[in-house]
Amino acid sequence: MSGNHDIALQRAFRGEEPPPGNHAEREHHEWLAQRISPQYIELMSSWPMRATASIEGVPMLFTHYHLDPDGWYIPVDWSPAAERLNQLYTDTPYKLVAFGHHHVVHHFHAGETTFFNPGALGCAHSEHSVARYGIVTAQSGRVTAETVELAYDNSGFLRSYEQLGVPDKDAILRIFHGRASH
Repeated sequence: MSGNHDIALQRAFRGEEPPPGNHAEREHHEWLAQRISPQYIELMSSWPMRATASIEGVPMLFTHYHLDPDGWYIPVDWSPAAERLNQLYTDTPYKLVAFGHHHVVHHFHAGETTFFNPGALGCAHSEHSVARYGIVTAQSGRVTAETVELAYDNSGFLRSYEQLGVPDKDAILRIFHGRASH
């Protein structure tokens, strides 16, 4: 799945304008674009913004985040609720809508639909380093989802922001990891 930062990196690589909502991170995306191999930009360009599947009779949607009618990500809902999510997908068949973008866990049920974001892998937003991921089970037309957390040591990774001179490191560490720089 292609996310907003994937698309912003591709645009920075090509010298194009950033996508909506990604102007503040432009310096960081340009820094990454100078360091990435063109083959990865080509690969990333093929990633869809959403994908559908039907597994065990369960229609599913996988997306980085919810899309507006123009096909771009809607603004983050900082206080999501099942009812609002259900309104976004009223006329769809999906029994599972799996998404990310907002780095914290969301797990809601609205009628027949499960809305599931296990959180961003490695972006725990706490002083404890945990990687979260989700396990979805589809069986007999029904879907269940669970979040799994694994502790890990990311101290070297966090120190590398300083060592590499990553632009906007303080903002990135706050946004993605809920931390100040080390």
